[in-house]
Amino acid sequence: MNKNRKSCQSSYFRSGTELAPVYRTNALRSWWRENEIRVFILLAATAAVLGAAGFYFVLRDAHKLQPQSVLEILLLTAQLFVLESNLETGSRVPLILAIARLLAPLTFGYAAFKTFAALLHRFFRLPLYRDHVVICGLGVRGLELARGYRALGRKVVAVEVDAENDLIATCRELGVPVVIGDAAEEMVLRKVNITKAALVYAISGDDGSNIEIGEKVNGLIGCRKKTTGRRVNCYLAVNNLLLSDISTSSGFFRNSSKNSTTRIVRVNDLAARMLFREFPLDRKPIAPDDPTIIHCIVAGFGAMGESVILQAVKLGHFANMKKMKVTVVDRDAVQKGGLLLQVLPALASCSAISFKDMDFNTREFSDFVAEQMALPDTLPYVVFCMNDPMASVNCALRLRSLTGECDVPLYIRLDDNSGLGVLLQRSEEAGEELLNIHGFGRIDKTCTPAIFECWELDHTARAIHEDYRQRRIFEGGDPQSPSLCSWEELDSSLRDSNRQQADHLPVKLRACGYDTVDTDECGKDDRVTVFTPEQIELLARMEHRRWNAERFLFGWKKGNEKNVEKRISPYLVDWEELPDEIKEYDIQTVQNIPAILERERMCICRMHEDASMG
Repeated sequence: MNKNRKSCQSSYFRSGTELAPVYRTNALRSWWRENEIRVFILLAATAAVLGAAGFYFVLRDAHKLQPQSVLEILLLTAQLFVLESNLETGSRVPLILAIARLLAPLTFGYAAFKTFAALLHRFFRLPLYRDHVVICGLGVRGLELARGYRALGRKVVAVEVDAENDLIATCRELGVPVVIGDAAEEMVLRKVNITKAALVYAISGDDGSNIEIGEKVNGLIGCRKKTTGRRVNCYLAVNNLLLSDISTSSGFFRNSSKNSTTRIVRVNDLAARMLFREFPLDRKPIAPDDPTIIHCIVAGFGAMGESVILQAVKLGHFANMKKMKVTVVDRDAVQKGGLLLQVLPALASCSAISFKDMDFNTREFSDFVAEQMALPDTLPYVVFCMNDPMASVNCALRLRSLTGECDVPLYIRLDDNSGLGVLLQRSEEAGEELLNIHGFGRIDKTCTPAIFECWELDHTARAIHEDYRQRRIFEGGDPQSPSLCSWEELDSSLRDSNRQQADHLPVKLRACGYDTVDTDECGKDDRVTVFTPEQIELLARMEHRRWNAERFLFGWKKGNEKNVEKRISPYLVDWEELPDEIKEYDIQTVQNIPAILERERMCICRMHEDASMG
């Protein structure tokens, strides 16, 4: 990988940050938060100085100055802060004393108010917030989210069941009040004013608890006496594949409240999406006549390995129409793989997937991976998903010493930005990538407001949906149809469909030798505004093949008549068997790619030979 890889990928998504509904920090509020104490001390000191000077002039004019007058002046000045000046009736009040008489009680009142509010927060845990962010579960992910929202100037309240949690002190240092209690209890949710919140995160380490919290939150918000135009967005972290699929597909949270929207989030899926966006599977573009087979080797079959496998299979549909090869290696990969195929049997038909029992710390493992990397007509993609980053590093370094070459990049799952993460990041920023080894999945990169709310990841997906929605409504489609409503009202399964289509868009463009850049960065001669008929058919075939895999992985089956509830479609067939009117949907989709990107201030640009990603 080199700098050209970054230009190919980062430019495609850069405009998402510019146009996403990012919560802009209020400059004045941010300044006040940082300087509040300094301003208070300055005003109090000013009131004291002006008061002392004013009383001096009053006593001097009354010819009452005596040696002990200094103490009297100090006493009178102190009494100003509690609205007692003890001035004789008819005494002339100097301007500076008048200012002090106004300023002193104001500063005292403000200090009393802040003290009272702090006591409420400390002893009663009653943060009287509106439009705030509630984070239920104060692990490292919850803390990172709190830190991110505070950096944006948002009000945040955390709920943590463990009063001994070491992260509570860190959270409070960020200005985030922490309520101790079980977020699945109604009383605790009412304490954090849940019905007035803007965002709610259930991000504890237990999937069942997070779903229970989501159900309680929806129930409370649904009991609001009146419906407002604002929805409370709830994000529930659920890593179990089967549990998240049941919660999503069964519509457990669908339309549970007119005042809230609930989304199931697999955090590891977000990390996998970011991995393949930054480091594409097809780092060498695959042409229609290219015999190359992408071979994704996943070492480590935990939750992250599972997410990497699924995302790879969703994306692995290239111009040569060859199935992507996936090999999963772990100590008990065969057993885990059998369980995964029971849940997702379509994995075997959408890819050439295999599972191998092997110990990472053996020469056998290094020899096997080196052998796979050396196969002809194969583009290997090696991902280490072990829970221990140092174990991944050791395996990667042994592999490098065994093969003696660094042409094949290696990707290592990281949890935080300490040690190894810093080393890899700095080497990439300096353009000197460490033995072509790259990190992904760091918590400070994946657990951010932008990633969870998908400001960047969903930007193109939103544009694709809006384009489809406008076309269908123009053709006479019902705007109230579930598939034609706005993005905010769209069912989560349909949102995921748009996300997968958006994630695959760069793969399509690379098949034609194209890249995407900001509109002002592409020369007129290199800009592409229209695809050729041959390219349109190729891209439409790729889109249909990707759509087939998406549907199969979501549990759809081929049948004679379409039935959305039973997940049956007659169109889950090869391109050649599709009716012409159905083909037209895919053709229109790919024809509109340049226009969609143009509206996002992006354009399609021809890739040159010196801009390869390999």
